[in-house]
Amino acid sequence: MSVPAGVNPWVGARLPVQFLRPCPGQWTGDHVGHALVRADAHDKDTCVDCEAACRALFDCNGWVWGFKAPSLRAKHCWLKRYVDKGWPTVKDGSWQRSSPWLGGVLRERM
Repeated sequence: MSVPAGVNPWVGARLPVQFLRPCPGQWTGDHVGHALVRADAHDKDTCVDCEAACRALFDCNGWVWGFKAPSLRAKHCWLKRYVDKGWPTVKDGSWQRSSPWLGGVLRERM
């Protein structure tokens, strides 16, 4: 499945120095989907670790990672499953500058 026009699934911003490689997601993008693993007890140190956790879970095709420190949501990693047709939408309000989320979709699992 192709990515819809205007949707950029990659981070296009300058990354903080603590990241060794670019985050494969969208800043402030919390995609819809059924939660397979709740983030409140599932912390990952980096967005790359969160994406890897999704890849390791067969049913997972989307992930959302909390990137804003010292937010209570920092390092939280949601693993999700989107089952509707098409590309998953982004939750209302998650595009706000104050959003602490970075979300990604595994294209090959859509």
